[in-house]
Order: sequence, then C-alpha cells, then structure tokens
Amino acid sequence: MQNHSLLISVDVFLDEKMLSINGEQVLTENDLAILFQVTTSELIKKVKANSSRFPPDFLIELNDGSRKSKYAFTWGGIMQVASILHTKRAVDLHLQLIRCYVNDAGVFDKFIS
Repeated sequence: MQNHSLLISVDVFLDEKMLSINGEQVLTENDLAILFQVTTSELIKKVKANSSRFPPDFLIELNDGSRKSKYAFTWGGIMQVASILHTKRAVDLHLQLIRCYVNDAGVFDKFIS
C-alpha cells in the first residue's frame, strides 16, 4: 500500500519551498535537508562524496557572499539526493516521487515548467 499522506505532505512542502532561479525550479540545501530529515552538513557531505552525480543542471552553487557555499537543487538534483541518502525517509520519498512520475508525469508540471 502506498503512503499517500507522505506524498501529500511532500507536495505541500514543495509548493511552499520551491524557488525559481534563472528559470529553474529549485530547493535550497537547507530545505532539502529538512525534507529528507538530515542535517545540512550530512546532505552536503553526501553530495560532495558523489559529485559526479550532480552536474550543473542538477546543482546550482549560489553566490551569496558568505564564506560557506550554499547550493540549490533542481528536480534532477532532488532525485539524485534521494538516491544517495540511505535513510528510510529518503527511500520512501524516492519511491513516492518515482511512482508519482511513472503514474502521472503531469504532476511535476507545476514544478518544472
């Protein structure tokens, strides 16, 4: 049985948190960490350890003038993060996002158009 409440809460979260940068719908590293229920430092450590999975169209480095880099993740990056994290939450989210895409590709239109 699918966990529809998880998908609904993810949909609401994404509606509230997605930003548009240079015409791309993105989620910041902080919001992505909240979504996957990991710390931002854990998230960035995993991303850096798997850097070949994050080409520029998946991961955008934000230049905000601070000493610490900030990142934003496109849909491709969000899916890649889901695939490299090994928490139950990440696995559940990844499966739900894939099912959603397979069953109704149009569901992502509001985020990727």
